[in-house]
Amino acid sequence: MWKRLFAVLLLLSVCSCLHVAAQETYEQDIQSSYLSIRDKLIRLKANSENVTEQLQMLSEKLEVSQQEAASWKRTSTSLSENLKSINEQLADCYSTIMLQQAQLRVHRKTVAILLSILIIRTLLMLAGFALYLKGIRLPRWIDIFL
Repeated sequence: MWKRLFAVLLLLSVCSCLHVAAQETYEQDIQSSYLSIRDKLIRLKANSENVTEQLQMLSEKLEVSQQEAASWKRTSTSLSENLKSINEQLADCYSTIMLQQAQLRVHRKTVAILLSILIIRTLLMLAGFALYLKGIRLPRWIDIFL
């Protein structure tokens, strides 16, 4: 009986030692798992902060790009309106030039007709003086006309 009791106590103490050793191993495993998870969480937090910073920078760049796009759109609209205005002014100038060319043709014809009349009148006056110098008398109405 003492042998059995001694064997049971020996078995309980061995089991107790094994249990303590297993528990220490288990606590070390938990501790290493905790440290591993903690390291992973720290890296995830750093990655999250990096991604957040990148998102903020991209957001700012997008905002700047949108502002630039709006600026380019305003510039494009302004240039388009200016081009339309210039085209309208050009069309007006072209129609004015065509009108002035037509008036110039009329004035040239008028000047040519008046110059022709002046030349004919001058020639008739010279002919009248030549006839007067020769002693040929012309009727009074031709004399007045010349």
